[in-house]
Amino acid sequence: MDDEFKRFYPRILIGLKDFIVKDIWCGNEHSLAITIEGNIFAWGNNKTKQLGIGYNTPSFVSQPTRVYNIKNVTQISCGYEHSVALTQDGDLYSWGHGEGGLLGHGELDDQAVPKLIKEFKKKKLTITKVAWGGLHTLAISDDGELFTWGRGEGGQLGLSKKALVSLERLDLGISVPISIIKDKTIIDIAAGVAHSIALSEDGRVYGWGNSN
Repeated sequence: MDDEFKRFYPRILIGLKDFIVKDIWCGNEHSLAITIEGNIFAWGNNKTKQLGIGYNTPSFVSQPTRVYNIKNVTQISCGYEHSVALTQDGDLYSWGHGEGGLLGHGELDDQAVPKLIKEFKKKKLTITKVAWGGLHTLAISDDGELFTWGRGEGGQLGLSKKALVSLERLDLGISVPISIIKDKTIIDIAAGVAHSIALSEDGRVYGWGNSN
């Protein structure tokens, strides 16, 4: 990366100086922030619409820019080229790169603005926590049920290869959320590039995915 795009010491983001920010997150080349009012600001690489600021927008945004089509946000997370946000009502939204079923909408299209993941609404589930890996996602419902979706070649979804479907090219995965570890109440989750871990109510830690 050229030095003109590097910052060798911390600097205040002028675009957020008039807001009280309560949470931040970084993807591969983009960043998100939530204000105390529950609004999202995004900046960085936008080539696959991972900023969620709409169609016909620049491929790179250097200043924090308001993300609309969503409000009352309590949690954010980023993958390589996609983003997710959880609202106060327990609704989960995603946007950005849709390849490999990453967004959980049952399709592979990129999304330029936050879009509700309807599968949880259909099942009348409230989501309490979400974790995005590089190419997959985990989510916990209010009753401790664990869901996963996205690409799964490395085992990061917690599903056998027989349970995965060919999404496009060589990708194997699931494009809508599916429940795993059904006999345990899950209280915390984390996701890496190609592996996942979960903490159950009885203090047990479960891990799966690429073990290299």
